[in-house]
Amino acid sequence: MSKDKLIRIWISTAVLSFVLEGGFSRLMQGAMGRNQLLPWHTLGARGLWLMAIVAIIGGLAFAAMFLQGYRGLGAKEGVRFGFWVTLLAGIPSTLAFAAMLPMGRRLPAEFIGADFVTFLVCGIVAAAIAGSGAAQKAGAAGA
Repeated sequence: MSKDKLIRIWISTAVLSFVLEGGFSRLMQGAMGRNQLLPWHTLGARGLWLMAIVAIIGGLAFAAMFLQGYRGLGAKEGVRFGFWVTLLAGIPSTLAFAAMLPMGRRLPAEFIGADFVTFLVCGIVAAAIAGSGAAQKAGAAGA
């Protein structure tokens, strides 16, 4: 695993997830505003700091896991990885959260959709940064 690629994927996915999840939170603010059990939308700057910390830690975990299993298949593999991250992390955590708080069905579905788009985009970007198998072999041969 290349340290340079890890850092570039980490920064890219952290920034992307912060921007995308922040944008989706803005879009869902009406639904969240109707639910008094979801207080983070009223936190203002403190809520942004919390989102930033989650993006930084989540971006590092995403980058490290992606590079551990990356086989050089390009964007197709990034989509596959994003799908599996959503299936294994996004959906269970959202459903557990929804089971604890009375929030209806619409809001968890929106959260899952936001996670799905975020993880797919991050997976595609990670694959683009990691490069294809042919580019990796050419780089290794030239070194």
